[in-house]
Amino acid sequence: MHPDAPTQGGTTLADSPFVPGPRVQREGAGSGPLAGLRFAAKDLYDVAGEVTRGGNADWAADARPALATAWAIRRLLDSGASLDGKTITDELACGLLGNTSGDGMPVNPLSPTRVPGGSSSGSASAVAAGLVDFAIGTDTGGSVRVPAAFCGLYGMRPTHGAIPLAGCLALAPAFDTCGWFAREPGLLARVGDMLLPPPLHDPEATPVRLLHANDLFDLCVPPVAATLHAAAAKLGSLPVDACAGAPSDHPDAFWPFQGRQMWNTFGDWYHARPRRMQPGNDARFAAAAAITAAQVQAADPIRRRIAAHLGRLLGSDGVLLVPTTHDFAPARDATLDELEAFRRNAHVNLAIAGLCGLPQLTVPLAARDDQGRPVGVGLSLLSARGNDRLLLRLAGELARSLD
Repeated sequence: MHPDAPTQGGTTLADSPFVPGPRVQREGAGSGPLAGLRFAAKDLYDVAGEVTRGGNADWAADARPALATAWAIRRLLDSGASLDGKTITDELACGLLGNTSGDGMPVNPLSPTRVPGGSSSGSASAVAAGLVDFAIGTDTGGSVRVPAAFCGLYGMRPTHGAIPLAGCLALAPAFDTCGWFAREPGLLARVGDMLLPPPLHDPEATPVRLLHANDLFDLCVPPVAATLHAAAAKLGSLPVDACAGAPSDHPDAFWPFQGRQMWNTFGDWYHARPRRMQPGNDARFAAAAAITAAQVQAADPIRRRIAAHLGRLLGSDGVLLVPTTHDFAPARDATLDELEAFRRNAHVNLAIAGLCGLPQLTVPLAARDDQGRPVGVGLSLLSARGNDRLLLRLAGELARSLD
């Protein structure tokens, strides 16, 4: 665990991670497994009587108050936890770094001069600052995993389809998942117990083959690669090659599928009248609109090859250690070109889980930048579909081994 991660009640943010306006709060049930805990929810999840703003002023203006509360929020409230606010999201979940919300960029409490990561930026910021005990977000292409790594948190992207997304604003339904953040692995697992379906087999009895993606480790910038290799050596994992072909195959296969779905979700709304979008997102929408059925079809054999390779590596008991991101979080004042280059390189690691529908859990590692300031490095655990609870159990064991 990152020793510099803020603890409960320890940090006040200059830029609030919560959406502007009155705080959306709901009391949880008087008892339950999560009684007494406070959580936040990304502003893609509906709360009955409230507008889901989605980080975009035009979307918020068109929206009406929700008639019902999202399944995930209701489940957590019924488990005893209380909702303490809705959090900032990159607009319409279109973002990976936390820089595209119409509501502003939340602070990264671990590294205030760096971006918090996105699109679940506010959820990660609120947890890292100790403002809530845990938070839910969404992860389509890395939107929980990246902010967890940057903010020094544990973050979980579950098996695709494992957790209902009823009442959650979609981006790309074939990739969207309900993910969550916590400052320690025990709470991450407790939240998972409430959200995940019953396990098909006993995760406590499942043996684990621990592997690490040597080829992806070596693609990271030197200080990140050194941190990851040191962790793998401590854990005794076996080196393997995670790439079935070129590393660039991962983003090349991911974007046609994700971009086409993104356009199917928002294209009609976007074309209805001129929209106010954050810098970079107009270009992203234009790129999504231009994706053809032939491009999606051409990407499918690459996706299948990647999935088959991961299937052989993982089997039913393998856990693959991969970098969450290849580099430290970019600076808050980085240029759009610098952020776009980071995003492209990050998807070499991030696209694997989405393409294959796999669960991935990010464990925070301690690191310092060249000026000695704390920065987040994420070591991700990737496993076969349905092994979510295995990863949640293993995260606690690995955290103790890495301390």
